[in-house]
Amino acid sequence: MADPKEKKLLERIAKLTEENNRLLRKMRTSQVIGRVMTIVYWLIILGVGVGLYHVIQPYLQSLLDAYSSVQGSLDSVQNAVSSVPTLGDLIDVINPL
Repeated sequence: MADPKEKKLLERIAKLTEENNRLLRKMRTSQVIGRVMTIVYWLIILGVGVGLYHVIQPYLQSLLDAYSSVQGSLDSVQNAVSSVPTLGDLIDVINPL
């Protein structure tokens, strides 16, 4: 058999090993919880982003339609202005030389 010093040393090593195992399990559990919380965090951020897009999208679409309509109106006004004869053209028509 082992002498009392060796037995005491083995008991101490066993106790430290059990404590180390408990700490490692707590660390692993904490790591898993942290990973899950990170995934939940990003899912919430992405979900809020997608939700906001769906809420705001009709307003953005109507804004884009209004912008397109205004742009078309401005183009037609610009075409109408460019078709109006200039003063030089009117003088040439009145005084043919």
